[in-house]
Amino acid sequence: MQQFEQSPYIVSGTTLVPMRAIFERLGATVEWNQAQRTVKAEKNNTTIQLTIGSTTAVKNGQNVKLDMPAQVKNNYTMVPLRFISESLGAKVHWNSKTSTITITTS
Repeated sequence: MQQFEQSPYIVSGTTLVPMRAIFERLGATVEWNQAQRTVKAEKNNTTIQLTIGSTTAVKNGQNVKLDMPAQVKNNYTMVPLRFISESLGAKVHWNSKTSTITITTS
């Protein structure tokens, strides 16, 4: 089980998680651009870029619609868990009985 300095939270059915913690645990490198308020993650041949407040992310040069925009909470960049995990090749499972999210990588 992973614990994060900033706890995940749910907004309109979308779980938001601390971006750097998730990206790095999935093996990606992370770059933050404060001036543009963008974050870029790279793993193997996958590049993902998100902009705070935007409902569009860019994966390998292609626009992808997000259920919820990336946002800042308590100085942490929070991003939609399912999009980030699946974009980096992981599987996400929600267990409603235990309110637990399981992320599996190959």
